[in-house]
Amino acid sequence: MQIDLAKLIKVKENLYTITSAIYYQKENLLEIKIKSENPLDSALEEDLREYFDFVDLKISYEKIIVKDFDDYIPEYEGEVEYEDVPDDLNDIVFRDENIPEPRPIENSAYYSAKGNFGQDEDEIIDIDEDLNENPFEEDSVNQDELLKEEAELKEESPVSIENSFENRDCDEEELDQDLEERELEDEDEDSGDDESLKYEESSQIEENPQIDKSSSFDDLKRAKEAQLQRQIAQALNYQNKQKEKEEAKKNTDGLNFGRKIKSDPIQIEDIYDKKGMTNSLIGTIYGLSCLETKSGYFIYTFDLEDKTDAISCKLFANKKNNFKLEELKDGMAVQVEGVLNFDDYAKEDVFTVNSLINALISKKVDLAADKRFELELHSKYTNLDGFVDDGVLLKVLKEWGWDTIGITDTENLQVLPYVYDSYKKNGIRVLNGVELLLVEDDLRILTNLSDKDLPNFKNLEDGSFVVFDIETTGLLKYRDAITEIGAVRVENGEITETYNQLINPERILPEKIVEITGITDAMLADKPKIDEVLPGFLDFCGDSLLVGQNTDFDVGFIRENAKRLGLKFDPIYLDTLPMARALFDDMGKFSLDKIARKLDIPAFNHHRASDDARATAQIFIKMYKMIMEEEGLDISKINSLKTVYPKAKHQTFSALAFAKDKTGLKNLYKLVSESRMNHIANGEARTPLSVLEKYREGLVLGAGGAEGMLFEYLLNERNDRDIIRVLDTFDFYQVEPVSMFLDKVESGKIDSLAQVKEINQKIIDFGEANNKLVAATGGVRYLEPGDYKLRNVLKKGSFFFYKENRPLYYLRTTDEMLKDFAYLGDSKAYELVIRNPKKIVATLEDIRPIPHGTFPPKIEGSEEMLRETCFKKAHEIYGDPLPKIVQDRLDRELHSIISNGYAVLYIIAQKLVKKSNEDGYLVGSRGSVGSSFAATMADITEVNPLSPHYVCPSCKHSEFFEEDLLGSGIDYPDKDCPECGTPMHKDGHNIPFEVFLGFEGDKEPDIDLNFAGEYQPTIHKYTEELFGEGKVFRAGTIGTIKDNTAFGYIKKYMEENNLDLTNAQIRKLQRGLSEVKRSTGQHPGGLIVVPNDIEVFDICPIQYPADDPTSGNRTTHFPYRVMEETLLKLDLLGHDVPSVIRNLQDLTGTDPLKIKMDDQDVMKIFSSTEPLKIKHDFSNNDIGTLGIPEFGTNFVRGMLKDTYPKKFSEMARISGLSHGTNVWLNNAQDIIKSNTAGFNEIISTRDDIMNALIQEGLDKKKSFMIMEKVRKGKGLSEEEIEYMRENGVKDWYIDSCLKIAYLFPKAHAVAYCLMSYRIAYYKVYYPEAFYASYFSSKLGDFTYSTILSGLESVQMALNAYKEMFNISKRDQDLRTVFEVAEEMHAREIKIRKADIYESDATKFLIKDGEILPPLAAVDDVSEAMAKDIVAERAKGDFISIEDLTSRTSVNKNALKSLKDLRIIEGIQEENQMSLFDGLF
Repeated sequence: MQIDLAKLIKVKENLYTITSAIYYQKENLLEIKIKSENPLDSALEEDLREYFDFVDLKISYEKIIVKDFDDYIPEYEGEVEYEDVPDDLNDIVFRDENIPEPRPIENSAYYSAKGNFGQDEDEIIDIDEDLNENPFEEDSVNQDELLKEEAELKEESPVSIENSFENRDCDEEELDQDLEERELEDEDEDSGDDESLKYEESSQIEENPQIDKSSSFDDLKRAKEAQLQRQIAQALNYQNKQKEKEEAKKNTDGLNFGRKIKSDPIQIEDIYDKKGMTNSLIGTIYGLSCLETKSGYFIYTFDLEDKTDAISCKLFANKKNNFKLEELKDGMAVQVEGVLNFDDYAKEDVFTVNSLINALISKKVDLAADKRFELELHSKYTNLDGFVDDGVLLKVLKEWGWDTIGITDTENLQVLPYVYDSYKKNGIRVLNGVELLLVEDDLRILTNLSDKDLPNFKNLEDGSFVVFDIETTGLLKYRDAITEIGAVRVENGEITETYNQLINPERILPEKIVEITGITDAMLADKPKIDEVLPGFLDFCGDSLLVGQNTDFDVGFIRENAKRLGLKFDPIYLDTLPMARALFDDMGKFSLDKIARKLDIPAFNHHRASDDARATAQIFIKMYKMIMEEEGLDISKINSLKTVYPKAKHQTFSALAFAKDKTGLKNLYKLVSESRMNHIANGEARTPLSVLEKYREGLVLGAGGAEGMLFEYLLNERNDRDIIRVLDTFDFYQVEPVSMFLDKVESGKIDSLAQVKEINQKIIDFGEANNKLVAATGGVRYLEPGDYKLRNVLKKGSFFFYKENRPLYYLRTTDEMLKDFAYLGDSKAYELVIRNPKKIVATLEDIRPIPHGTFPPKIEGSEEMLRETCFKKAHEIYGDPLPKIVQDRLDRELHSIISNGYAVLYIIAQKLVKKSNEDGYLVGSRGSVGSSFAATMADITEVNPLSPHYVCPSCKHSEFFEEDLLGSGIDYPDKDCPECGTPMHKDGHNIPFEVFLGFEGDKEPDIDLNFAGEYQPTIHKYTEELFGEGKVFRAGTIGTIKDNTAFGYIKKYMEENNLDLTNAQIRKLQRGLSEVKRSTGQHPGGLIVVPNDIEVFDICPIQYPADDPTSGNRTTHFPYRVMEETLLKLDLLGHDVPSVIRNLQDLTGTDPLKIKMDDQDVMKIFSSTEPLKIKHDFSNNDIGTLGIPEFGTNFVRGMLKDTYPKKFSEMARISGLSHGTNVWLNNAQDIIKSNTAGFNEIISTRDDIMNALIQEGLDKKKSFMIMEKVRKGKGLSEEEIEYMRENGVKDWYIDSCLKIAYLFPKAHAVAYCLMSYRIAYYKVYYPEAFYASYFSSKLGDFTYSTILSGLESVQMALNAYKEMFNISKRDQDLRTVFEVAEEMHAREIKIRKADIYESDATKFLIKDGEILPPLAAVDDVSEAMAKDIVAERAKGDFISIEDLTSRTSVNKNALKSLKDLRIIEGIQEENQMSLFDGLF
């Protein structure tokens, strides 16, 4: 529609045009859009509201497009019926029955009542859209045919199991047409009325095909008034239809789509073999998405998941029934009925849903009156082996009514600060605990299973040894049998006697065993059985010390068989495997044959017992003598042998450790730190018993479950002295449910469940005997039993083979746990499961993992130091006395800074910036620190947040323009001082201090600084010097599994297990693996500073990033985000821009701080390429900002084309817009294009919001709070929105706020622009230096051979990228450098070939007005090679290519490039020898 506003109110004609109107009946709200150059002023707006005083009026604006009068008369579209209201509502068109209307030339924007008012779509009345529709009934859809049609219409593309549900684009027009045809087949009977209406309208078209151009505006006005009357009549018809829908909604309780579900639900895992049959499923929806076609049809896709499996689902809806699915959302439990069939598009089986209703999924609950709690649970922070999400766990604990939980991640405490407060708010106590992996400090070379004292001889000749080996049918002592025993006796240091016997195992040998040993069934058929052989072998051993390779295995088999025969076998034995590990640190693997080769032992028949025994004896004799060369050793002390073999690789034993009090918590932090920093193996930290003893105070230790030292010692029947030592080590003992041992019994690692019960009983008896509590623990790794597969997928990152055959480590309820211990009797089961854990927890203090409060570093006199520094600089610039605005701002800021204890932060930053500047490197500020004038006066930032102003550098006269809220002093015209005639300095960007610190100093400040990349290590080291050793740590981060990584694990799992999983099954596993911890890292520039009066362990543990000691950096164990309010964090980032500016300074000899900041030619490159003096056309010949930081990307250059900034302040706004999320696209860009608001009115930075709201009259504190919520994307409450409206904030502004996900601070934008402008200056006036500096910063992306070949070569490379689809990040970087190189050639800036003697190693130089590339820029020449060449040429010229290659690390490929590119031409191939050499 097009109505000149001059026909309604007194205003100039053709200035304002109403282009659309939407009436919201329930609200009695009329929303109109006005096309104009500028919004109405307040007086005219009031007149318009008075004209429409019968409704509430909402006004928005659209950019004007001048048209002929014809364009104001819409084309006739026919009668409208409101059977259904489409979702793609267009503008209301007021129609008159007697005046046909031409079709609108352009559609107005879509307006959603839901988005603007929180109302349902069915409350909108739209009179413009042709709604002659008869949506097909839900029951009439031929789903199979539609699925086929959809697949045909989709784009043809290969579908993988990674992305089959992501590629959902289709030809909507064809799909719409198909759906409409189906719809017409099922039209309702009342469609005849529609046809008559169409016919009437059609007749009217013939009678009056168009309105003559000469029709008067009065006629038009009368026509529009008649249309308004008709709109009201149609609204009544629409309202009746909506009432019918509302009634339909009332008659359904929640979701109710399709016919009544008749079939009983089955589990999803059972659906895959029931294709083509109607079935019902119950599950939870994940990954819900909806494809809406242009005609308003809907295709829903989602995964349905239950505890057993997952299935891909698809559902079709239309306008008539889609409202029934409005409540459908992710995470909702539903029951569906439909059919599973092959989907041609997804290329897999998909369940097509015909009916859907709400469902209640039964949940496991803990119904016990007296509830247990779990002492050992692993969250997703256990490295690659914990799957409990702490958020989901909280919900379960609340539902179960538990009040305590022990989250004991393996050698990891990172979950604690995340969960402590949130759990406590919900009445659940989190214990400060951890699972330790204990290791013995000594290598266990000698093991004593007897009760005898160890002999103490040193010389081999003084002892008697039997070296033996066995062959078996397998690896399991409880299941497999011995097939051969071979042994030799060693007396006086020599082999004196041999024993060998084959044994009939009374079973068929596995093929693999025959292959390895060469022993066959025929060889054993007539041999004696073990009961005949074993007594004789034990007699052969006598009282001698036994020796073997991996002797635990051999002794275990002999001992088990002896026990069955009633024979006693508790030997003292030595093991050559740990002996070799202790002696040979240059060996990777320690198999018997490898050790033999190491010691020059003759070849032998490996894997035959007699030969292995003889070889082992020879090895033992040599190694024993080597070991005894160490002073102070004898056979009884052999385990204390000094070795470089890592303790972390010793056998591990699980144990629990809880902090009893604050001392214990600190010791726990120290213990975990030492373990993680000094004892890592296979990606896991280990805790030596000596470390545990060192930090024992304040800890409560649990002995561990099946993997614990106590259980292992009892299972392997270690001697009483060892068992007593273990019993004394721990404060309480643990027993686990017998059901957790089913896999171990099945695999033969444990004999039987009866054996488990027997060991558990012994542990209980030990508890009573030692007056120590025994608690039942579940070793929980996942919440739901079905999640056991997740452990099988990860296998601890494949460090070992692991497979659970059934759920073992899920969270058990009280009744489940009691049932598992019922064999002990009800009383004892209750004691272990409920009473004893409570008694243990009663001994532990409830301590917050990170103490409350802030602990900033202390610098004596920092408050006065800051005050003096700031005022000294202020007086130097503004004189004495200071202007009132300067004095007031400094006083206000310093009061807030000092009173809140932040002066030290400023002084630290000031010292760091000063150090960098003194070393010749500029520093760029980040974040909102530039909002602080005190930071400017302390030389922390160059951003001046005062209002735009002039100040005279001579007499200090100043002029401030406080009313200019958006401008920048840089943009003001040059001016001479009216007092003394000196050219005045221009500055000021009008940035409120409160953005940085809040109105009451209640916002935690954060000073972020950008240092030159190459200077970052220097400034980090200086920070450590500033605060002292052990007081500065890198801020830690946590790396978790994401979807792509999870898919990699799943794919490998599928390959290893020969599985073919569907997309839905893969996504189910991905959800389970998502966010599981896989590594640790460090913030790129974050440093955590600990004050002198506390230790870091008072706050958190420490570690190395990625647990790698070679990194040289120590990081906080807790992620820095959980400590932001506790310890000072400095963001000292390495950045390209300061490096580039330093390089420009070196190349040109100019001072970047003294360049003119309002140069018109420099400003022009932000809107054209005119100042660049382009001599050849090229692909980006429109905006001149290629290569300029923050303004060189395609996205920002597109913004520049939309806005054409002419001033610095506009540059800053663009920088803010480009760094925000949902700020420019679909927000500010649309507002500007529609002429709703101007560029200076839109929201570009967070400061804009607070300034604008305060200017509108809103309370300052509330304005600040609204800004804080919007900038973080947290939305606004209804009360806040209403408050804004009450104070005159326009609707478009509120809508813009609601769309924003993140807002950039103005101070940060200004800081970036100041640096970018300087670089732009060099691009205009020092082009060679600009391109040289740019290429130096992009050295790794510089393609030498292409760029040196000239403009056409570069353009060919760029054209190749145009044909690529989905180019990689690497190719994007290469393309960007090519674009800058193309511009360089288009300006005819010369670049010469590299020179072996003149080129730098890594930096582009300028030689005789041309750019000289570094050697590292040459194809195939690495930085290391280039540095080698530069270092060697300083010692003397290369006499030949042979000389070059011998003196440097240049390889064949690099040498070929140097030759082909003629960089080493003139150097001869080989060194030449003269006949006269050496004669003179």
